[in-house]
Amino acid sequence: MNDAITSPLPTSPTSLCASPPTSLCAKSQSLEISSSLTPPAQDNSGSGLHVRNATVHYGTKVAVDNVSLDVLPGEIVALLGPSGCGKSSLLRAIVGLEPLASGSIAYDKADLAGVPVHKRGFGLLFQDGQLFPHRDVARNIAYGLEGGQMLKPERAARVAELLELVGLVGFERRAVATLSGGERQRVALARSLAPRPRLLLLDEPFSALDRALRERLAVEVRDILRATGTTAILVTHDHDEALTVADRIVLMNDARLTNPATHPMNREFVTSETFQKLQTSGSALPRSGRGDEISCCPHREQEG
Repeated sequence: MNDAITSPLPTSPTSLCASPPTSLCAKSQSLEISSSLTPPAQDNSGSGLHVRNATVHYGTKVAVDNVSLDVLPGEIVALLGPSGCGKSSLLRAIVGLEPLASGSIAYDKADLAGVPVHKRGFGLLFQDGQLFPHRDVARNIAYGLEGGQMLKPERAARVAELLELVGLVGFERRAVATLSGGERQRVALARSLAPRPRLLLLDEPFSALDRALRERLAVEVRDILRATGTTAILVTHDHDEALTVADRIVLMNDARLTNPATHPMNREFVTSETFQKLQTSGSALPRSGRGDEISCCPHREQEG
């Protein structure tokens, strides 16, 4: 793979050292809906990500339809919906890989129209990792730090810090081909965090892993994002992952954010068969541009 393909927007998925695989939802015992038919209040500070009426077309197909979304600094938001509903297209538009047909995307009050991918300060993690096979673990992690003002000793210190963060101390010179799937995910996450992105976008980062590893890594990714104060959007079709990782869940279906306003949005409903049917039936979901948002913060309170 050519290094130039990825640019300093570290493209990779995620993963970390293991915690005991507790149930994904063990720390998210109760959820409260933050809005029903009334859109949530907009952030007036200007800080963070602000998507307004974003629309993305692929030819005649509408992939993202008039979507608006705010993500505040330090917040982790899950974009939850079935495959093909437009979640990944929205992420690609935010990072600058897809042009908007209409609408706007801004970060910290600055409109990103015309700003190239590598100058947005965002990280994007795909599900397949996209590590460079000709680079060892340390050089993969250091990729996004190269070509800037950071001196070699500073880069080495940053790599060492991240290896400790993701539980891979001593793996510096390992070839990526010798790593397990979980270890490769840890390297990918470390690489994406190395340049300290102001927003990290995770596109189905656990989907290529088996269930037990997905559960463990979801907990660990959440803990690392919190520890580093990283602002993040997680795209997933798995409600357990969304409940575990995110502070807030936004539902998406049929290219738009959706609003099941007639249902109580608690954990029991989100994990129910009724919710699963609603997710796959656009006609059953009342829709609004800003969508329905679920607050998932009780685990933060428990963690102190």
